[in-house]
Amino acid sequence: KESPRFDWSTGFSFAEDLQGDALKGERTASRMFGLLGRYYRAVYEREGPPGEADLSGYAEAAREAADRGEPSSQVYFYLCYLLASASQNAERPEKLSCLSRGFKFLQVRAAAISNVALRESFLQNPTWNNRLYKAARENKLI
Repeated sequence: KESPRFDWSTGFSFAEDLQGDALKGERTASRMFGLLGRYYRAVYEREGPPGEADLSGYAEAAREAADRGEPSSQVYFYLCYLLASASQNAERPEKLSCLSRGFKFLQVRAAAISNVALRESFLQNPTWNNRLYKAARENKLI
């Protein structure tokens, strides 16, 4: 009896680690939790708003994740947008740049879903995708 076939592009980190250069470095889940930890420290464990080093480091990490094709890249760009929004200069160019890149990455991933209902579900139901979608709409990117 043949085993069921799986769609390896669904976002499971063990499958993500099997592709490309992910095997050469740290695992996808480790990178993801590292970036989430970096965001938490920048926002909640410091006095005052996030600084320039927090924002530039996070933006660079988000770009690297997108270059590797990590499925969570849109979340990293959204968190970069939130960091820029909370920084001392909330009207930074990085703010809309991060939002735009994150939304573009989300759109590219959504475009790969042929079923319209599933595509809309992908854009609206996952919490981070929903927040990114709303922020893009509020900033007139849609």
